[in-house]
Amino acid sequence: MTKTFSVRASIEDIDKGDGDAFAQHVLSIWRRTEGNLTSEYIRAFPQMILFDGSPKVNDSPDLLECGEEALSVKILGDGWAENRDKAREFLGRDYCSVVGRDYFDATTQQLPMYSIVQAEMQNTAGTTINVRYQRLILPVRTMGGAHFLFGYSFWYQKERQVQAALPTSESPVRRKSETQDYANLFLPAQ
Repeated sequence: MTKTFSVRASIEDIDKGDGDAFAQHVLSIWRRTEGNLTSEYIRAFPQMILFDGSPKVNDSPDLLECGEEALSVKILGDGWAENRDKAREFLGRDYCSVVGRDYFDATTQQLPMYSIVQAEMQNTAGTTINVRYQRLILPVRTMGGAHFLFGYSFWYQKERQVQAALPTSESPVRRKSETQDYANLFLPAQ
């Protein structure tokens, strides 16, 4: 069984090249608009997930809509997010609890959160898979004051500079160099 974890990294790491070009693009939109929801997000939406903007501290927020090109569709399969309760089943309770803090902090601080996430999930075919990816959470608000979260996830890049942020060998999860290569793979659980 794979240990689920979320390790927060500095948002500036995306600017330094740890994020892919799309992460850099949507972060620049957030900065330019100061977190206000604009049509630029709508054009970028196919690669993102839209969440309710009022998450609980130790639970992932309600999923409102999933872009058809989002990483979660590639990992879990088409239709995984069609039903909110079913979506939570695919992700698992441990996952929702572990990642919940990042969503909560993004909402309460109204600041982007950037993390490395590792998890074991079940796809729509019923296969349990291990994944490691990077995630950018962007809190946005409408002109009327409604709050939402955009989540953009992208494959973990093993050449990243944030290796020191990953759990050490003293924790239940070993350093990247001591584990299987998770980059761009869907691995059956062992």
